[in-house]
Amino acid sequence: MRQASLTAVLTAVMAMAGCSASRGRIPAPPKSAQDAFVYTVAGHLIQDPYHWLENAHSPQTQAWITREDGYTRRVLARVSAIHQAAARLRPLLAIGVISTPVERGGRLFYSRRAANQPQAVIYTRRVGGRARVVVNPNPMSAKHLISAYIAGVSADGRLMAYAIQHGGQDQSTLHIYDAASGKDLSDVMPHARYWGVAFTQKPRGFYYVKDWPYKGPRLYFHRLGTPVQSDRLVFGHGLGTSMAMGVSISPHGRYLLIEVDEGTGQTNQLYLQNRAAHGPIRPLVTGLQAWFHGRFGGSTLFVHTDWQAPNGRVLAIDLHHPARRDWRVVVPAGPEPIQSVAAAGGRLFVTDLRNVSSRVRVFTPDGKLLRKLALPPLGSIGGISGTWSDPRIYYEWSSFTVPPTIYAGNARTGHSKVWARIRVPGLPRNLVTRQVWYTSTGGVRVPMFLVYRHGLVRNGQARALITGYGGFDITLTPEWNPLAIAWAEMGGVFAQPNLRGGAAFGEAWHRAGMLSHKQNVFDDFYNGAHWLIRHHFTQPARLAAFGGSNGGLLVGAAMTQQPQLFGAIVCWHPLLDMLRYELFPIGNLWTAEYGDPRNPKDYPFIAAYSPYQHVRPGGKYPAVLFLTGAGDTRVNPLHAMKMTAEMQTDDAAGWQRRHPILIYYGRSEGHSGGEPLALRIHNEARWVGFLWWQTRRAG
Repeated sequence: MRQASLTAVLTAVMAMAGCSASRGRIPAPPKSAQDAFVYTVAGHLIQDPYHWLENAHSPQTQAWITREDGYTRRVLARVSAIHQAAARLRPLLAIGVISTPVERGGRLFYSRRAANQPQAVIYTRRVGGRARVVVNPNPMSAKHLISAYIAGVSADGRLMAYAIQHGGQDQSTLHIYDAASGKDLSDVMPHARYWGVAFTQKPRGFYYVKDWPYKGPRLYFHRLGTPVQSDRLVFGHGLGTSMAMGVSISPHGRYLLIEVDEGTGQTNQLYLQNRAAHGPIRPLVTGLQAWFHGRFGGSTLFVHTDWQAPNGRVLAIDLHHPARRDWRVVVPAGPEPIQSVAAAGGRLFVTDLRNVSSRVRVFTPDGKLLRKLALPPLGSIGGISGTWSDPRIYYEWSSFTVPPTIYAGNARTGHSKVWARIRVPGLPRNLVTRQVWYTSTGGVRVPMFLVYRHGLVRNGQARALITGYGGFDITLTPEWNPLAIAWAEMGGVFAQPNLRGGAAFGEAWHRAGMLSHKQNVFDDFYNGAHWLIRHHFTQPARLAAFGGSNGGLLVGAAMTQQPQLFGAIVCWHPLLDMLRYELFPIGNLWTAEYGDPRNPKDYPFIAAYSPYQHVRPGGKYPAVLFLTGAGDTRVNPLHAMKMTAEMQTDDAAGWQRRHPILIYYGRSEGHSGGEPLALRIHNEARWVGFLWWQTRRAG
């Protein structure tokens, strides 16, 4: 009864939002100064009139941000749909959240945020015991902008490394918690970008990867109780900014494994050290054009790789005899791509993607299939947590409209039970989730998930929201999504296509959307939009798009290549000036995915789609809201800022008085999340309400 009443009220207010959101014409956008900056890339002269916005700290740029912020606030102040979106999003987001626990030495470590609590708190407890707070970041900031996450746990469960972040920055400080005393040790790693922590046995210290700006990643060893300045450089001298690194230690501390990725990991190398024998660091896997991810299982390294297997397979490397001729295939490649591999409880847990939904198979160490985890057919499983010697495992499952449930299982018997379940009061039960397929460029079949209200009339009048990513081997699976629920309950259609560039169908699917094939990603997105229109779910004026980060590049291309296809777009922390992206924060890491514009071979295909260079003076673009923030140390805000200035220039016949180009610049917000709950609700309601408002027109 309560849910029916809520739905009726929301339906009424959202229907009213279309006619009451905006009275009168939207004010004209601010004017941005232009300069005559010209630079050369791959032999081409490039004019960049808003290059000055790259200097975020200059008084001129700060004044520009202030003007744009005032303009955005004035425009959005009249959008009543924002308040309605907040009313629906709040109960979906203000729920308890708990992470999959890490168990070491009979002790559990996990984070939990109580309903309406701003930030998650890290806890520890003995199995079956009472929880103890390790770190509560909520009192650390008046605005609750500080967050914490678990960075590593020692094999005996005595020590835990945790990171403290501020404002969504990638950088953090590392602290060490002693579970025996219940206190932090004096060891603190200073503010930097860290890529891994691995404790030694006992433990006496830990290895960590630190990424140096303009130098690259380095592996260090820190002995507990000693100054950070005396930490020993272990590996990485000479590695450049286009490299990434990870580190792990075998459960008994004998072996050190170092993974060095070229860019974002399409190709990498593995290095191994026998620490017990005080041996040198030796190459284990080098010179192969493939990726390798290792998991220790006793004295065996189980390696998930696409070497000679685009859908992935699992190799076993006996660390006593690690030569390539002795490698064994324990899980061969199959028709479904392998998403991940976990070694726990003396078993291998292999997560496949079957039509983009999770399936988990359990194998013995020699590759005998034992069973499959009993999972519903349409959903996503989180990473499986456990150790090789202990049968207990933990994993999470969810779907678009089913909140996360964490299970505790026994790897040897196959039995599982609920460890924690997220409860959402008033969760609607009248929503439909389905998967459809459509044809894209080259005759390729692309899947797309839809979420909408049962009984939706297909007359082309529904507001549709399409989102995608399409890059870096990342697959958008059907997992818990409050946004999809809110949009569908408001009467809209939520659509999530699995574009090339992701890993929905293995490495070949990924490579079909990278480098010179990047246009395939954009075409897949447009063809998904056309499917929604052709099947009478919506029409262009009522079609919204959202994308973030690499997905921000996706919708940036959409607004310049197919502006007539969309009514409104939200572009979150995007890459947009692709002729200069590699010059900022960690952009060099991404040249393996996008190419390097400085390379004459790569320049033509990058220049062909780079959104910033394809804005047409006086172009009639859909309404756009760019979202960025001062705390984004991954994708520089300059992309969104320069694109905003360019698009606002030379407004064609007052077009932007009805289809505004806006930017929201969060002074303390970044790429890595970390927003307190209230700010997250406020931010998501802002852009959902913006899209709902701007797709109110028909025809």
